[in-house]
Amino acid sequence: MIPKLNVNGCYWDNPGRAGESGILRDPSGHFIFAFANVVDVAKSLQADLKAAIERVRLCVQQGFADVHVELDSWLVVRMFHDEVGIPLWLMRDFEELLALRHHVCIMTHCFREANKSAVCLARVGITSGINRVFESLDQLPLEV
Repeated sequence: MIPKLNVNGCYWDNPGRAGESGILRDPSGHFIFAFANVVDVAKSLQADLKAAIERVRLCVQQGFADVHVELDSWLVVRMFHDEVGIPLWLMRDFEELLALRHHVCIMTHCFREANKSAVCLARVGITSGINRVFESLDQLPLEV
């Protein structure tokens, strides 16, 4: 069975801070780990893409070779499935995701309302200014 990785990138235009986050759950929906990071990007779309790239890498490092990635960026999902073109300014980052494609069994879109925990964790990454991995539910911030 394939674990599901919910990811989110968040960009606050003013003052220009960005974060990425996600939660990995087993096929039954049980928590495995979560993360919240600060990222250096220029746009919201790039934050979402970086979140997918870095979190798939983390899953592979943690021994999960195949994952179902779910994110609320409809555009990243469409680009991944080759349904829309990739902007030139995003091509280098997108090539990193394509290099990890063999680890992504499924990539799907979900609405932001269904991705609230990952959205909240991205904000935690931005406001705390530190990168964190949460290995148990007890370590997660209360707002998650």
